[in-house]
Amino acid sequence: GTYQVRLTADAAQPAVPGQQMERWVEFVQGGTVRGREVVIYDDMIRTGGSLINAARAYREAGAGKLIAIATHAVFPPGALDRLLDSRLFEAIAVTDSHRNARDLAQRGVIVKSIAADLGIKPKVTLQAA
Repeated sequence: GTYQVRLTADAAQPAVPGQQMERWVEFVQGGTVRGREVVIYDDMIRTGGSLINAARAYREAGAGKLIAIATHAVFPPGALDRLLDSRLFEAIAVTDSHRNARDLAQRGVIVKSIAADLGIKPKVTLQAA
């Protein structure tokens, strides 16, 4: 089975440095993820720091394969390299809701188009022959 958790802002960026993250890591280290596939959901990937911190906590708790999924792939310069260089994730999947997602598939990121889900038809540009 797969153990799924949504990464929350409180866990990612604690109000008191270390306080909330420690409680969150204790939850993870309870052993429920040992040897299991973990899918980490986040609403947005910016620097990748939150995902890397979560992945490290899961790995320390004995998790098996780690997969990151996010809706908005902002990825400013260097962010994707940081995630890939961590070598923590089996896969990273995002939607194309942010313009920076367009080139991610060429770097091994799974990019899912949301246009059809929103009922948006692609615009077709006709050129004179």
